[in-house]
Amino acid sequence: MKEPMRTLISAAVVLMFISAPTFAEVVKVPVGSQAADKRTIATPHRGLSKNQVKSQYGEPEAVHGPTGQPPITAWDYDHYVVYFEYDKVLHSVLKR
Repeated sequence: MKEPMRTLISAAVVLMFISAPTFAEVVKVPVGSQAADKRTIATPHRGLSKNQVKSQYGEPEAVHGPTGQPPITAWDYDHYVVYFEYDKVLHSVLKR
């Protein structure tokens, strides 16, 4: 086979693969049913002090911070993270 014909066939094969349709499955999980197994986990609520959190939920696995202004500190627990501003809970966030 001559070189120009071989190049043309190669280009046609590459074009076939580039333009081939692709398929993907879309999985939709309603927000209300996400992390359903963790919904019953009690987490510290906004406004508790660090001492109150320690007495009610125990010592954290890890402590990060404080960083920034106002100082934000994060305490890691097994299933959630507690964020503090100064000495008060801002949020408790479940882990994935």
